[in-house]
Amino acid sequence: MSEKSLPGWVKPTLELGPLLVFFAAYFYWRNDTVDLFGQTYDGLLMATIVFIPVVLVATLALWALRGQVSGMQVLTAVIVLVLGGLTIWFNDKQFIQMKPTMIYLAMSAILVFGILNRRSYLETLLGDAIPMLWEGWMILTRRIAILFALLALLNEGVWRFLGDDIWVVFKTFGLPILTILFFVMQAGLFRIYEDETSES
Repeated sequence: MSEKSLPGWVKPTLELGPLLVFFAAYFYWRNDTVDLFGQTYDGLLMATIVFIPVVLVATLALWALRGQVSGMQVLTAVIVLVLGGLTIWFNDKQFIQMKPTMIYLAMSAILVFGILNRRSYLETLLGDAIPMLWEGWMILTRRIAILFALLALLNEGVWRFLGDDIWVVFKTFGLPILTILFFVMQAGLFRIYEDETSES
C-alpha cells in the first residue's frame, strides 16, 4: 500500500498514538507500584515499559504501510529503545525523561551541520510538500534548529524542577502544541519565499 493511498488518519494515529498510550499508562499507575522481574516499578517506569513496544510496533506499522519510514522516526525509535531500556534496566526514570532532550539536541545538531555546509536537510525532507525558495529553507532551518535547542532546554527544566505529573503532560501535549504553534508562526515566511515556479 503506498503512502498516498493511506487514509489521512493513519499516519497521525501511528505517530501520536504511542504518546497517548504513555500518558494513559502513567496516570493509570501513577499512585501505584508494580513488582516485575524482581523489581518494583512506579507509574512512570510502568508507562515506559508499555511505551517501548508500542513505539516499535507503530514504527514497524508505518514501514509496512508506507514502504519506508523517515530518518526522524528511526532516530526516535532507537532513542526510545536505548533510553527506555536503560530506564527499565536501572529502574531510573531519568533516562526516559531525558529522551526528548536527546532527540531535540540530535535534530538541532543535524540541522546545524547542514547549515554550516549551506544545505537545508528540511528541504530534502519537505521540499515536495512545501514549495519554497532556497533562502526561505535556510531561514526556516535556522529557526527550527534554535527551536529544537530551546525545547531540549525546556524539557530539562520541566522534568528536573516540576515533577512527574507536569512532565508527562508537558511531554504528551506541551511539546507537540509548541511545535505546531511555531509552524503556524512561520506562515509569513512561507508566503514571502514561496516558490511560484514550482509545479506542486
